[in-house]
Amino acid sequence: MKNCKFFVTIVLIILIIFIVIELIIVFNLNNSLFHGGVRKFGPMVLGEEMVGGPGSDTFAPQLIVPSSKIFYIEVVQENLWCVFEECGPRGQIVAILGGWLQGENSKQPAIKDGYGLRENEKVKSLVIVGDKNGIIVGIYPNKDINDLLSILQIHKDLWLTKR
Repeated sequence: MKNCKFFVTIVLIILIIFIVIELIIVFNLNNSLFHGGVRKFGPMVLGEEMVGGPGSDTFAPQLIVPSSKIFYIEVVQENLWCVFEECGPRGQIVAILGGWLQGENSKQPAIKDGYGLRENEKVKSLVIVGDKNGIIVGIYPNKDINDLLSILQIHKDLWLTKR
């Protein structure tokens, strides 16, 4: 009887340890991959400077991406050409929150790197999020302008900061 209780206790301890380790792994992966994002896309890597960040060239009417914004979002998808508030309601929301939004056509993106790579041939759209310095904090393949509100929800720390 003593051996049976000892065996059950050991099994329960091992089971609890296993569950705790699994929970740590799951929560760590969710946080590190930004809920569906990736760490790297072509030469773009989390923590590096984004292509469409502050001071970059853009198209009319702005011509230069302003450096006064508190976050930057670049969306690459088919049939999309817009900057800032011209990107419709989502562009207006980004502007109200203090950010910059630029939409580019996936057939002629400024972000050429990564789209031509074989491993990314199934990627139809891309959203890149940068902080106030234009450092990449989120890369979301196969997400587009329609996913912007959920992506903004993930990155609350960018637009809830003091200005």
